[in-house]
Amino acid sequence: LLMIDAFRAAGYSAHSMPLGDFLLASGADKLSPDQVDAAFKTIHPYVESEIPVILILFPPDGGHAVVVVGHTWNANPTVHRTVQVALSGTCNLAFSHAASFVPTFIVHNDNAGPYRELRGIDPYDYSLQHAAYAIPLLPADVFMSAEEALTLPLEILGDLFRAFVQGGMSEQDAQQLAGRLTVRLSLVEKRKIRHWAAIEPMASELKEQLRLMDLPKRLWVFELHLSALYGAHEHAAANTLVGLILIDSTGDILGSSVLLMHLNLPALSAAVPH
Repeated sequence: LLMIDAFRAAGYSAHSMPLGDFLLASGADKLSPDQVDAAFKTIHPYVESEIPVILILFPPDGGHAVVVVGHTWNANPTVHRTVQVALSGTCNLAFSHAASFVPTFIVHNDNAGPYRELRGIDPYDYSLQHAAYAIPLLPADVFMSAEEALTLPLEILGDLFRAFVQGGMSEQDAQQLAGRLTVRLSLVEKRKIRHWAAIEPMASELKEQLRLMDLPKRLWVFELHLSALYGAHEHAAANTLVGLILIDSTGDILGSSVLLMHLNLPALSAAVPH
């Protein structure tokens, strides 16, 4: 609590995120592999937003803290971390999470030096498996966490895919379509959104909205990408973006915080209604 108060006094909107219950579990001293995967997905949006994240670690030799400042990259992961969205009472959709392409985080460690790799599981060094809490240093004018922001577009995707099924798509086809998509969330400054809209080719209506509509200083931006091409998305020739949802980071009521939604899902499958 003292650390959180110090960050807030320094002008950050810091909050503590538990990464697992291993400290409370009798005899357990580290995160499970599933909890490690969940931690990657929890921390990823902040790192993508260039927001440092303090990790509180409890390795066997005592407590420590490191600062996550970046991540490495794997363009072709063999196993994907997913986010689950309920399609029906007996069927879930599994969307790939952009953290799937992140094999390790980059941390500053005052014990070992800057720009060190932090793996998910490492028997010989600090790893995410030893993390108990993550503290992202959000700007003071951001009132919505990444965890809160992510719930909105996932609800929208659930509603959308249920509408596809009601319109005649089979649940299996809906699952296959979701399996082709990767979700990414990041906090972006309004000026960068405006600049992106000015230089990138896109539908004229979308370009006009992004350049002229009223926007807060910072927005949570939810992106939907083609998984097969996402690994090469840094190359200009790979156009992977098929969905965009802008969320007001200063919003107090989640349900009214979506500012803009643009989806191009009909281009993915003939079974998707326009």
